[in-house]
Amino acid sequence: MNIYQQPHLRALFLTFIFIVAFYMAGHALGFFFPNLWGSVAISSWKGVDFMAMKARFVDLDLWIISFRGHIIFGSIGIVLGALQFSKFLTTRFKNMHRTIGSIYIFSILISSFLSFILSFYVEVTPIENWKWYAGKVAFGMGAVVWFTSTLLAIYYVIKKQFAKHKDWVIRSYACTLVVVTFRFMFQFMYTGLDWSFTDSYLIGVFLCVPTNLIIAQIIISKPTFNIQALKDSYAIVIQQNKFRTPTLVTAIARSTK
Repeated sequence: MNIYQQPHLRALFLTFIFIVAFYMAGHALGFFFPNLWGSVAISSWKGVDFMAMKARFVDLDLWIISFRGHIIFGSIGIVLGALQFSKFLTTRFKNMHRTIGSIYIFSILISSFLSFILSFYVEVTPIENWKWYAGKVAFGMGAVVWFTSTLLAIYYVIKKQFAKHKDWVIRSYACTLVVVTFRFMFQFMYTGLDWSFTDSYLIGVFLCVPTNLIIAQIIISKPTFNIQALKDSYAIVIQQNKFRTPTLVTAIARSTK
């Protein structure tokens, strides 16, 4: 059974993607319209205001243009990218699918390029130590991976290798959703675990891209899972009274194809 081809699971996945996409697009508007969502500080985390941290950059034209462009085109990409997962759209409205895909690619190439520029302004700590530089490197590397995965999606569609094109679009969108993963990770460490802002931010930036790419690779590989085979294998393990981890892992491995 391919769990990604089950209609109810696919519908659940798409619903989640749409909710996340529109939430993050609405969140991004908060940077342009601070009072849009009432008294809620959309750019604040437990008393730390993001825009206040960037106060010394707001007069720099390059930072302003890069930041606003990154937010605008990233928001367009995160919403349009979600539409590309709609089987209804890709099969019945192919021209619309191509148009939306082209706009997505264009938006993400711009947003990821501007993200790389913004990496030079990242300051996870006010002190110039190894964390200060590590934050810039992590943010910059994420931008490069995001840009490259999107560029490869273009390359393979030009070569008419549509299977590979689809795989790289999935990876590209996984990188687009890094902002969501980072936010969850950061909030969990900073608010939930009460870690410092610097450590939470730095660890989140380093982990969010690999995490999303691993999930993307799982979706691309489309593993199948045989429930009955798992039950049979586990029954053998129980009968033999072998509860060692390798044996259990073997039982699970036998159930997958």
